[in-house]
Amino acid sequence: MKHISGISKKGPSKAAIWQDIVCSVTFLFSDVVSAKGGASPFLDVAFNKCNPTT
Repeated sequence: MKHISGISKKGPSKAAIWQDIVCSVTFLFSDVVSAKGGASPFLDVAFNKCNPTT
């Protein structure tokens, strides 16, 4: 997973291992909640932080 490190000509930098773990757990919980027909604003925000748009 990639995370934006700053505004520059460089591309997104590689995430640290703990960031990958947090994002993976967030994806898992988001998928479980969505499969049950629910939604969580906290998980939506965390999910969007793990998938930055450039």
